[in-house]
Amino acid sequence: HRRRRLRGELYFICTLVVLFTIIFGLCRGIYHALHRESGTRALPAVMDTARQDGGDSDLTDGEKLQAILSDGASYPTDLQELAQKNPETLDYVYNYPTASVAASTGTPMLNEEETAGGVPLLIQWDSRWGYRQYGTGLIGYTGCGPTCLSMVAVGLTGDSSATPDAVAEYAVQNGYYSSGNGTTWALMSDGCSHFGLMAQELSLSEQRMAGVLADGEAIIASVGPGDFTDTGHFIVIAGYSDGAFIVHDPNSIRRSERTWTFDELQGQIKNLWAFSKK
Repeated sequence: HRRRRLRGELYFICTLVVLFTIIFGLCRGIYHALHRESGTRALPAVMDTARQDGGDSDLTDGEKLQAILSDGASYPTDLQELAQKNPETLDYVYNYPTASVAASTGTPMLNEEETAGGVPLLIQWDSRWGYRQYGTGLIGYTGCGPTCLSMVAVGLTGDSSATPDAVAEYAVQNGYYSSGNGTTWALMSDGCSHFGLMAQELSLSEQRMAGVLADGEAIIASVGPGDFTDTGHFIVIAGYSDGAFIVHDPNSIRRSERTWTFDELQGQIKNLWAFSKK
């Protein structure tokens, strides 16, 4: 009787362990799904517009990259390096010889989802503006600053004409682009007023950042080497949810699909600006 009782108790304990493991796994999956969802703002529209059709559908990504790297006459060095460093830009770079001329004319238009309210995610290598000139390069690989300010201007003022190319053109014409260095910080602090925004520098504090976001403002961060860049870059911090920040990285849909904790971000941030509508 004692042995049967022990076996029964062991069976009961093992059953509880198995049930706990299953329940824990389900809860963890639901949590991560919800946590991930909090950082996916306007992503379906971004994927439709920023990702290119890829040209020849018979080619694999590896074959496209090889074609890019073996044709220096058609692909400038900067674009070849971009395709190697950021696989998300592969179709943008691959389509450059045929798409760049057509995409450099006309007026880029934002879609309904991007102008529906809130700060949209816009990608600098989107074909609508990514092939346009910005200083000595193209918006697709040098225009993170104008693209970030565009996101904030569209989101806070509702001005759909403040597209990345429009902001880039204004920056060049008004001295906010520095050759060899890219977008100056003054575009954020001063140039933003042209687009109906007011900016104030923000201290690097999770509580302070979460507070201005809760008040309906948006943040642009200048970041150094780390998760987002090897040199320098601008990102938008668009929201705060469940202890993590919603980041709109103009150079990566993938990095914009997840949320980021303050501990992950703070060591990379060089400066912060909080924006509100004038």
